[in-house]
Amino acid sequence: MKAEDRTLVLLSSAAFVLVLVGPVFLILDACRDALPHLKGAFFVEYASRVPSRAGIRAPLFGTVWLLVLTALLSVPLALGTALWLEESTPRRRTARWLQGAIRAFSGFPSIVFGVLGFVVFAQEMKLGRSLAAGVLTLTLFVAPALVMELQRAFASVPPGVREQARLLGAGPWERVRRVVWPLAWRRATAAVLRVFGRAAGAAAPLVLLGVLTFLAFTPETLGDPFTVLPLQVFAWATRPQDEFRGLAAAAVLVLMAISLGLQALALWVEGGEGPGGADKARGRSGGKERSGELPEGRRWGE
Repeated sequence: MKAEDRTLVLLSSAAFVLVLVGPVFLILDACRDALPHLKGAFFVEYASRVPSRAGIRAPLFGTVWLLVLTALLSVPLALGTALWLEESTPRRRTARWLQGAIRAFSGFPSIVFGVLGFVVFAQEMKLGRSLAAGVLTLTLFVAPALVMELQRAFASVPPGVREQARLLGAGPWERVRRVVWPLAWRRATAAVLRVFGRAAGAAAPLVLLGVLTFLAFTPETLGDPFTVLPLQVFAWATRPQDEFRGLAAAAVLVLMAISLGLQALALWVEGGEGPGGADKARGRSGGKERSGELPEGRRWGE
């Protein structure tokens, strides 16, 4: 092996070790501080000024409600936009302009969406610090990423399959329902799960919204105040007592479990398209998806 090749291998290995060791060390350090606090009462108690009585019930419920309600609002909007851009765009100039706007929005710092949420939803629409304002703000934050990820999922369907369906007389809706969605639903579902796995830890869009960090009840309606785990972590981490730092570490582990759980679920859903899975699927269908033919045994209209 040449000297430059050995140098490249050495530098690549060192970079891999540094990337791997850093997060592992941080997780182990958080576990050391968090394990004494990860008890049943930690999940059912509300926040308290007494560390031994403090829990994450309000931020945990708030995080789950926020993610679920945001998904119910943003996924249909992003799905419709992605399908419009990929399948039935009447004017390509309009599509290019809209695509550029979506890419620009996806590159904005998350705090910008917090400012928009505060000005538009909290002040102009008089929603204040309510759960509804949080849902609308987080929808603004995740929608551009959702549209782009769903577009990638639909673009993975071979163009030849679409063309064959068009030649057989299928309209746009029929192509989507019978050809595009059956071939792309795994990647589309996994894309949604990955986006919300990242959004679970988003705190910046909610900071300027004025979301509370101390709440002794769980929201029951869209007009109720709420809090989320990232902001509760920040509130505890800035307290001077060491016990609150342990509570912050425990809340971080819970937040990581939610995020990693969604990412793992995305990998499981995408199993047919994962490493080796896509090749096996193509092997079962004789590789006809790649060549632009419908899989064997599939007839149009069935």
